[in-house]
Amino acid sequence: MRLFISYAHKDDQFTNWLAGALGQAGFSVWIDREDIRGGDNWMQAIVQGINGCDTFIVVLSPNSIASRHVKIEISLAFQAEKKIVPARLQAYTLPDDLKYQLSGVQYVDFSTGNYQEALNQLVNTLHGKSSPGHSISEQRHQLEEQYTVSPGYFHPVGRWQVQLQFMQFMSSGEFVFMPSGLFTGQLYTPQGIAQMQGGWTLAQGYLTFQGSWVNVAMPGAVMPYGFVLQITIADANIFGGFTSAGEQVIFRRLA
Repeated sequence: MRLFISYAHKDDQFTNWLAGALGQAGFSVWIDREDIRGGDNWMQAIVQGINGCDTFIVVLSPNSIASRHVKIEISLAFQAEKKIVPARLQAYTLPDDLKYQLSGVQYVDFSTGNYQEALNQLVNTLHGKSSPGHSISEQRHQLEEQYTVSPGYFHPVGRWQVQLQFMQFMSSGEFVFMPSGLFTGQLYTPQGIAQMQGGWTLAQGYLTFQGSWVNVAMPGAVMPYGFVLQITIADANIFGGFTSAGEQVIFRRLA
């Protein structure tokens, strides 16, 4: 069985021990320190490591939940529908931008200090002998129980914070949906700040955007903009889902 371990480098002492212990238990373990060779494309190697694993283990601690790279790796595993098994190293408060992927996922608890007992539980979980960790379909089912998905009554009118993630790229910003069916938005992307405007429609659980965007650094270059979002979670203060291109989009209501 192939494992990918996601972690913050500040937790590398524990992670090195965990990787070694799992290797001795017969698992093939992928961590970036050992598996990314000199000269390899780092981001490409991360994506390949996640796509090639059977189970994704994330070491959760205050260090890792604050790590941008760990958050990206969790989202990649979520989108690839990998089984996610968190290993809780220290107490933490799950931030909003990880709740979509990790809400309701049971963890193996190493924070008690009894590493051997927790390791035994983790090994049993990986062999399917105990339950911590859930497949992507189970996670989505739990989300649907946690949030009310009611496309017939849900309307996005208002001001929202947005987070969009695709592969290793993450963008964030704000959108305003108007009752007239128009929207304006601004996204901070790796390529710069994008300003958007256009129209929106909501039908049968799909939110359609159609309009244009412009990079503020190149105001003369206006580009068409549009996508369809299949809504998988929605309530008064949060909604989100996936586009046909595999982008994960989460909106959170702003006061």
